[in-house]
Amino acid sequence: MKLKLHKTPAQMFSKSLTHIRFVHIIAKDLDDYDVSRKEKKQGYLYRSYIIYLVALWQTFLERLARESFERLIVIEPNSSFHEILRSNFDQVIKKFNTPKTQNIDVLIEAATGIRNISNNWYWDGMSNENAKNRLSEILSIRHEIAHTAYTDKFLSIEGNFEYMEFLVKLADILNEVIDNHINTELQNAV
Repeated sequence: MKLKLHKTPAQMFSKSLTHIRFVHIIAKDLDDYDVSRKEKKQGYLYRSYIIYLVALWQTFLERLARESFERLIVIEPNSSFHEILRSNFDQVIKKFNTPKTQNIDVLIEAATGIRNISNNWYWDGMSNENAKNRLSEILSIRHEIAHTAYTDKFLSIEGNFEYMEFLVKLADILNEVIDNHINTELQNAV
């Protein structure tokens, strides 16, 4: 049995999310004490959670793309072709600044050759369209907070936790689809 010590980008994303749980812990702590402006303070915490969540999501996507690219590039023995691929990939990742559906599709295609990877975002109880809309909703909230320090959207510990669970599910799907693609490419190269 082969021991796998390397953590996948999805596992690293999940682990990094444990650090933002402190935002919820602080918000819950506020409930235990009589503090002035409790709702306002919790609102700041809930908004900061969204900012951190999306930052970690973007970091995950960049890590996933880089690692996938490096795993696939070794399959092609032509080193001059490597430079062309690397140059194209480097340009795409430099331009990657908002982790929305269309940008994720472009990034992953540049890294792996998989087109429209977002079409794989569905599971029991979640259609592909709803998954794309949910991601858009999260990013819209983050955008509003980042540019105005406020959002009209009601945020809560429970709602933020659901957003986090949703992104973890997308991360797992992305990781699985890409791993399957890489394994197929490796088998075809033999």
